[in-house]
Amino acid sequence: MSGKRTLQVIVVATAGIILVSGAAFAFKTTGSTAPVSATTGETMAVVISQAAPTVFLTPGRSVPLHGTVSNPNAEPVTFTGFAATIESIKTTHGEAARPCAPEDYFLDGGPQITNGDSSDIPGLGEVGWEGMTLHMIRDDTSSQDDCKGATVNIAYTTTP
Repeated sequence: MSGKRTLQVIVVATAGIILVSGAAFAFKTTGSTAPVSATTGETMAVVISQAAPTVFLTPGRSVPLHGTVSNPNAEPVTFTGFAATIESIKTTHGEAARPCAPEDYFLDGGPQITNGDSSDIPGLGEVGWEGMTLHMIRDDTSSQDDCKGATVNIAYTTTP
């Protein structure tokens, strides 16, 4: 076996609440998880988590995203970065003439490591990240009422 280790990622579901015009607008990250068991010589996946946003999100507004990348391994792991996509939207209003959809939102920016080494995560350590923003598009041609109380599911994946 060579001295190189492979890196996998676990995306942790983190829930946060953003208030929209007096209505609750839930936001969480989702994704697949891998078992957290390892045998000698295996590198466990890093864990990407997002802090709960605490500011209002309304049509035409944005919410900055930030969080941590944690290394459950005793040894440092090389980390090249990650990307995010809006996976789905879950609404609480049921059937609407114009349902809330992922197209009502977009992400921009790229995650940047805010503390620590941007390429190696220390053993049993974590580094902070920021630099991504979730935007809600303002659509003046149709109602976005179905987005009130909606959950935006964001999936984080490592980049090669």
